[in-house]
Amino acid sequence: IIDSSGNVGVGTTSPSKKLHLYNATGGTDLLRLEVADSDSAFIVFKNSAREWRMGEHSQEKFEIYDTTASATRFMIDTSGNVGIGTTTPASALDITGGNNGASSISLKNTAPNPDSHWQITPSYASDTLQFRSANNSYAARLEIPAAGGITVNGGHITMGTADKGITFQDIANASAPVSSGN
Repeated sequence: IIDSSGNVGVGTTSPSKKLHLYNATGGTDLLRLEVADSDSAFIVFKNSAREWRMGEHSQEKFEIYDTTASATRFMIDTSGNVGIGTTTPASALDITGGNNGASSISLKNTAPNPDSHWQITPSYASDTLQFRSANNSYAARLEIPAAGGITVNGGHITMGTADKGITFQDIANASAPVSSGN
């Protein structure tokens, strides 16, 4: 049905949007987009500033593609691997970017003050995995270099509890002893 305002209804006589699909029984496909060959099948989302495509890529992968920037933003391959910034995810989740921020994972807690915001970032400058505090200008608080070892910046490490465990010395405070509990 096409109503007086130009809305199209399939399965309904009172469409509320330009295209309104309705199935009273549920449990079945509501919309199917299919091509006859192995070419891509996409839905296009466009406004005056940007165009996006979402659908099945000709390589049999599900893709969200930023047409405006000519870049794949998200991809799921036939093995179920998810790629963000890559069209060839090599593991269950593969995040690829051209700089520290583009390949980071951000963790945010926006609970009542203080908010907490951390980043896990592979640093291309030093081949180091960094845990950064965004609350402190993205300062690296923990670093794990590819060559081995762990560096804690601006603090100390306590293993166990204050009365039963080991506290390691802060390098910046050489007079502070290494202590151990019972």
